[in-house]
Amino acid sequence: MSQSHVVSFGALIVDALGRPVRGIPEGQQISFLDEIHVTAAGTAAATALDLGKLGVDVLAVGRVGDDALATFLGVALEKSGVDTSGLIVDADHQTSATILPIRVDGSRPALHVLGANSALREEDVPWNRVGPDTVFHFGGAFILPALDGDPTARVLRRAKELGAVTTLDMALSPRPDAADVIAPALPYTTCSPTSRRRDGSPGRRTARRSSGGSTTAGSAPPSSPSGRAGSRSPGAGATRSSCRPSTSRWSTPRGAETH
Repeated sequence: MSQSHVVSFGALIVDALGRPVRGIPEGQQISFLDEIHVTAAGTAAATALDLGKLGVDVLAVGRVGDDALATFLGVALEKSGVDTSGLIVDADHQTSATILPIRVDGSRPALHVLGANSALREEDVPWNRVGPDTVFHFGGAFILPALDGDPTARVLRRAKELGAVTTLDMALSPRPDAADVIAPALPYTTCSPTSRRRDGSPGRRTARRSSGGSTTAGSAPPSSPSGRAGSRSPGAGATRSSCRPSTSRWSTPRGAETH
């Protein structure tokens, strides 16, 4: 099988967003919203979706459940031109999902089910699709418990050994061990989030440069598992990233025979 230009590996999530939420009704009462929207999300799925819309050859890789959420996710990705042959059906878990009640001020706490993302592992990477012409995107540090720490480093190291450009995205609420969890992966990461604000001033995080030339942070502002900032909107205080340099039916994914 030929190499993909981009392999987006990691968190596949379905988000349900409702706005504006002024509070949770007591008991069995009802509260009316202006809008409810369901979307493909997650630091692997959302990246693949956007790249597909831009016409990039992108393969989405991750685990989904055998459920309606997975059907929605697969169709949404395919409609955007994403190769979904890397979606692995895991009948033991539901598809990962998040409820995002968006407050009037735009902040949005996350109610999240890890689901199938919790079972994603190193062996799920389709290495025959990774090579010198590939950008390997690892999306979902901190919400892929079977991969956090050394497994993430091993995956990115192998991708770099195969000649790929590697990127690393993360989704977390502040946690004291964040730097320790992410540190093993940094020498094998070409691109990861920085802590610089758009105006160039230091952000809330304290960045440090790894031996591989990328930056990371000891803590981060609150964000949803889908990889979006929970209470920050684009502007002077927003963070940014800095980098150096035909689809199969999703219901018969690569790797399904291993379950």
